[in-house]
Amino acid sequence: MTPQLAPRAQAVLDYWLGDNWESAAPGDTLPHRSSVWFKGGPEVDADIISRFKGDCEALLRGDYDSWQHQPLEALAGIVLGDQLARNTYRGTAAMYAADPKVLSWSKALVASGAEQLTPIQRVWCLMPFMHSEELADQEECVAQFAKLSAECEAAGLHDMAKMTQQNVQYAKMHRDAVRQWGRFPHRNAILGRESTAEEAAAIADGTMPKW
Repeated sequence: MTPQLAPRAQAVLDYWLGDNWESAAPGDTLPHRSSVWFKGGPEVDADIISRFKGDCEALLRGDYDSWQHQPLEALAGIVLGDQLARNTYRGTAAMYAADPKVLSWSKALVASGAEQLTPIQRVWCLMPFMHSEELADQEECVAQFAKLSAECEAAGLHDMAKMTQQNVQYAKMHRDAVRQWGRFPHRNAILGRESTAEEAAAIADGTMPKW
């Protein structure tokens, strides 16, 4: 049985995972939410802004710091700062402002027992690692997704295993970008960082991943 969550944490998870996420089977990939997760668009951004901009601000102020001590509330904070903030502040430096906070929450949750989350919940718990510009975090991301995928396969959760295998491949691509460039150069303009000549050329010719 899902414990009673802080109301705004509940609202974040209800939106991101869908209203019936608490009763979903362990291997459910929640495909009905994939359009929000992976397609987005101006209408999705506008909806998220109207629902959660105040929560993004509250997270950064530290108003939700107590969430990090309860796994599902911590997950809500991670989703808020790592995913919904990117919709809310798209195209501005603010979209990355919560990354250090939620990465620390994700690391703590992994260390203290993220296994108590369902596989799809663990996917979102791990995303701050993928968004980090530190190579050690990227290596951990690959390792954690590989572990999750193996666990899903062993448990016979084949749809979830397939999804997490894709996560492994994306994690490797992000890791390789950070290994090559030391950062995600597509963020340079937004963050006011000067691109090297090599980065500028790769961005211009389209060979640079758009992360």
